[in-house]
Amino acid sequence: MPVYCFTHCRTLTAETKQELASAVTHIHCEATGAPAKYVQVVFRKVEPGDAFTAGKPNEDFVALEAQIRPGRSEQVEQKMLWQLNELLTCSLKPDKWFISLGRFSSPHLIEDGNLVPAA
Repeated sequence: MPVYCFTHCRTLTAETKQELASAVTHIHCEATGAPAKYVQVVFRKVEPGDAFTAGKPNEDFVALEAQIRPGRSEQVEQKMLWQLNELLTCSLKPDKWFISLGRFSSPHLIEDGNLVPAA
């Protein structure tokens, strides 16, 4: 169950969220072969005064944090990161941003009542 979480200070329309969620799902499924039904995309809006960069308020804060199953090659993960970077920068055009790709520990993950195997 990959989870992609956008954290942002912006007001995103339902249409923008749908476009981003669809694009993230496509990127993940194309790179990993995973079924789309398992890809989760979440949007978390924070107030402008709640995001800081270098100790100063950042009203344009955008981050994309992802957790995926381990077992993907470095090449696959790097390709995904660059595709996600292009999506984020072209769609939202932030001044500053970051993207992180972490890995779930498979034996410690349950989805729909089942332990999730490694990729």
